[in-house]
Amino acid sequence: MPRRKKILIAVALLAALFLVTTGVILPEVIERQAVAWVAGNTERQLMIGDVDFNPFNGKLTIADLRLTEPASGEIFLSYDRLVFDVNISSVWRRALIVDRLQLFSPTVTIVKLGNDRFNFSDFYARTEGAGENAGAAPLQFAISNFIVRNGSVDYLDSDKPEVRHTVRDFELALPFFGNTPALADEFVQPRLSLKIDDAPFAVEGEAKPFADSLEATLQIKLDNIDLPFYADYLPRKRPVEIESGSLAVDLDLSYKVTRDREARLLLGGDLVLTGVSVVDSAGEKVFFLPLAQVSIGWADLLARSAAIEDIAVYGLEVFVRRDAAGDWNHARLARHDAFAGETGGAPVAASGAATSRPHLQVDRFRLRNGIVHFRDEAGKRPFVRQFRDIDIDLSRVDPLSLEPSPFEIAMHVTEPTSVALGRIALTGEAGLDPPRLNSAVNI
Repeated sequence: MPRRKKILIAVALLAALFLVTTGVILPEVIERQAVAWVAGNTERQLMIGDVDFNPFNGKLTIADLRLTEPASGEIFLSYDRLVFDVNISSVWRRALIVDRLQLFSPTVTIVKLGNDRFNFSDFYARTEGAGENAGAAPLQFAISNFIVRNGSVDYLDSDKPEVRHTVRDFELALPFFGNTPALADEFVQPRLSLKIDDAPFAVEGEAKPFADSLEATLQIKLDNIDLPFYADYLPRKRPVEIESGSLAVDLDLSYKVTRDREARLLLGGDLVLTGVSVVDSAGEKVFFLPLAQVSIGWADLLARSAAIEDIAVYGLEVFVRRDAAGDWNHARLARHDAFAGETGGAPVAASGAATSRPHLQVDRFRLRNGIVHFRDEAGKRPFVRQFRDIDIDLSRVDPLSLEPSPFEIAMHVTEPTSVALGRIALTGEAGLDPPRLNSAVNI
């Protein structure tokens, strides 16, 4: 037998042996390392029924996984199967490239424990405390065809036993997500469907694959979203409470990715707020908003930039008060750190991390029939005035533009008995970079 042929046979046998050995050893390593990490870093237990890896097609399957509650045998999270179709290019690209990721029958039980804590708070508490890897480069990954089948979520509140919410029949299909460009040959159509407290909800989109790019679109249309209901699940240490109000959205979400450029997540459409009443912690009114309409031309959520075509606000009432000690109500709200941790420290950015500043452009802003209720109790007698029929027009507002933005402001000043004291009108231009103001005042 020729020497070259012997070498080729030996290489082939070694490659086959390596693949077979990998298929046998890798599942055991994954299971052992995962169980040990959870035991060493949390008070939970991780149990895995089976791990299987096929080195010939790159398919990794983790079956019958269960994660317990801290120091308890109760199950927090479980699923039947998690299947990865790993792309071989992951090796030389030094990134996790997955052509298909499927999760079957996941179940999660979320419990609100009080004091803004949940039964998963130990995870992000550990993340906030881990500073040794703060400057490490993030994992590069690209997941195509992410599919969730028959998901289930239970939400409980330990302080309110009567509160229970369920999500059933959760189905999700995403064509792509990740932080590095890599496209598979085939893509699923985007879709989300579920039942929230037995009420069905479904959204379907469209994926448009091309030779070197992918565009997926999703239309989101929701009416009468009850803001006080959902605000109740925000951290309790907040400066204001929402007494009433509803939100309606009609949005188009578009995800665009190419093989050689970063992904773009674009959002556009309309938002409508109605009947929003906000009070401070003492129950005193802060503002009331009968109606506001926002038209978003586009917003690139990953680049943190947005262009707003129009903001229209009608009948806004703002309540401004200064108490006898000279403390303004809105100043108190500004000093209130609603989302600070127990240490009261401000968030610290990772060293060396370069974050781009958000960029917001507003083509047009309109306020009609606004009212400001002003009351000052710092003097010998309360000073009370109302600014009514406030109309404000702004256009071409862009903090990064060198061009000034034109504005018009008009209002009537009255006493509490609605006795008119006069009218104020301002017209002019204003800019932020550099700060400047040119205005004409008519009283």
